[in-house]
Amino acid sequence: VNGDETHVIDITSANTVEDLLNLLNGSTANVLATINSAGTGIDVRSRLSGADFFIGENGGQTATQLGIRSLHTETLLTDLNHGRGVNTTTGTDFTIHRRDGVDLAIDVSSATTIQEVLDLINNDANNLNPATKVTARLATTGNGIELVDSNTAGTDTLRVTKAFLSTAAVDLGLIPAGSSTTAGTTAGTDQVLTGSDRTP
Repeated sequence: VNGDETHVIDITSANTVEDLLNLLNGSTANVLATINSAGTGIDVRSRLSGADFFIGENGGQTATQLGIRSLHTETLLTDLNHGRGVNTTTGTDFTIHRRDGVDLAIDVSSATTIQEVLDLINNDANNLNPATKVTARLATTGNGIELVDSNTAGTDTLRVTKAFLSTAAVDLGLIPAGSSTTAGTTAGTDQVLTGSDRTP
């Protein structure tokens, strides 16, 4: 995602790193891809000044395997939102409402990385039953956090609601700015809530 446009890059024709760089640099994404100064990886930069720039997945693990995914499990929360971080409050920061009607009160004040946020949700004491569990993970398409509720017996709608005085759910991309709650959508038998792209 560069500026307001999303570009899907197909690298199936690439056999070498040079092929990969040529595909990226010749794409419509308006990026500059180079070998990093240490010679150990790839740097991809936007050619657009002042534009939001994210690299996410498109259903696979390519960006992660290349080391160029913008948001990964070790991303520091303090680096999100152009360095503004994730603002929390005392106690619950947001509530996840599962399809079975159970509310999970999530306090992310102890988390320092994206993985720690995922762990707080996945290991919540009220979220351990595999039949009713909401799973938090990195989005399979895009570059945010995704919540998945696979409980086909539940009749409620998966949703996230921010706590008063906390913007953590907004800062993590789970709720759009200006809103207090957001709902998941049905994907097959699951309900999925995919957060918006976030960038360090």
